[in-house]
Amino acid sequence: MTDAGRVRYAGLAGAALVALASWLAGALPAAPPLVSTAAFWSRPAGPLGLAAWVLGLAALGWAWWRGRELDAAAGWRRATLALWAVPLLLAAPLGSRDLYSYACQGALVDAGRDPYDVGPAALPCPWLDAVAPLWRDTPAPYGPLALLLSAAAVAPAAALWVSVLLLRLPVLVGLVLLGWALPRLVAATGGGPGAGARAGWLVLGCPLVGVHLLAGGHHDALMLGLLVAGLALAPAVVLRGAAAASDPPPDRPALAGPRWSPEAAVARRWRAAGALLGAAVAVKATALLALPYPALAAGGAARVARWPAFVRAAVPLAAAAAATPVLLGLVSGLGLGWATALRHTGETTQWSSPPTAVGMTATYLARAAGLSYDAVPPARGLGVLVLLVVAAVLARRVWRGTTTALAAVTAVSVAAVLCAPVFYPWYAVWPLALLAVAGGAAARRGAVLAAAATALTLPDGTGVPALTKPLAVAVTLALGALAWRWWRARTRRVPAAA
Repeated sequence: MTDAGRVRYAGLAGAALVALASWLAGALPAAPPLVSTAAFWSRPAGPLGLAAWVLGLAALGWAWWRGRELDAAAGWRRATLALWAVPLLLAAPLGSRDLYSYACQGALVDAGRDPYDVGPAALPCPWLDAVAPLWRDTPAPYGPLALLLSAAAVAPAAALWVSVLLLRLPVLVGLVLLGWALPRLVAATGGGPGAGARAGWLVLGCPLVGVHLLAGGHHDALMLGLLVAGLALAPAVVLRGAAAASDPPPDRPALAGPRWSPEAAVARRWRAAGALLGAAVAVKATALLALPYPALAAGGAARVARWPAFVRAAVPLAAAAAATPVLLGLVSGLGLGWATALRHTGETTQWSSPPTAVGMTATYLARAAGLSYDAVPPARGLGVLVLLVVAAVLARRVWRGTTTALAAVTAVSVAAVLCAPVFYPWYAVWPLALLAVAGGAAARRGAVLAAAATALTLPDGTGVPALTKPLAVAVTLALGALAWRWWRARTRRVPAAA
């Protein structure tokens, strides 16, 4: 068998084993979440399910990483990824019980209740027992587009499994958008032949995507697909900054009139990008972090008259970006209440979030000293403050033309993952996708970390960090070591530059 054949069928075997693990030890409706890792062994198929999970992730991870090195055609890569997706589409929910939450939130919308005011228990949802206890009384933190899609998946379904399958359709749309947009972003930023296909493989073939986005069914897939597609449709200034200003002007179209002028074409691209970015916000508010940078890039690339250039970009972009979620909220009757429901998403305490890990460690030290002090809230607040500072610094750099909007969105996505009060494995897909566009060592390191994050949950959705809280100390020490290395490297560069 050729190397390509070994990669294809090893990945298929891994996906099949992971799917088997979902039916043996996954987030099945009747299976309660675990309270300890030992509980796996008390289930009839627990040991077998855990073995299938570990072996499946290992095979899938090997095939993905080995396939990255193959000199394979784009068509072969697409066919292989589609083949791997089949078992995962037919799997039970994996890595979390969020698909059941989505179904119950859709049932709330279908029943005319406000999902931003009450949780699934208020209906009560017919599948409430399948929802994780944390989310049964929690309002939905998602945008109107996500809730409309959830309602559409529930309305025609008399059975939960039908709704689960239908809820995976938006995930497929998001992944298809990613597969379309990533090669275009790579080509627009100067990637060589085949670089776009390799970037798509690095993202879409990553075990994190198949296991947590496809089998887990998370809204993040659609949000990210819309966001990356919006960046791909934006004018060149978003992707290449001031370098795009030296591009030759586009040819005048054969049709006459202001509607067909190059300026009008650019405005249409701003509106299209804004509509897609706004749709991403209408799925998850996290996408708001990306909105300021494209318009700022137009001002940053202008050598003169920066403010007029900024306004010409910001007006169509902001109008389309704001109109999309607002119109969806008005048409659906849901409004924009998800902004207030976001406060409920930080109610878990796990060391997978760096600020939370630091806060947990400080709390342990305080208790060892005989003090009753919870350092997690202030540590999380500091993390949010750091994120805001990073976002502001990036905005200034984009405005000054020293950083492209694409690079800024990439950096702010990394900062959002590192500084967020809560981290779930699928959150890492956003920086993974954008780092893959840039390529290089950073993309490879990010891909390895994202793949490793796949194993931060057990098949049934129980978080490994929740079962291993003392590891917060090790995470804090690792963060301190990384910060020290960064500081030493930075101070060594200063004399050399002088």
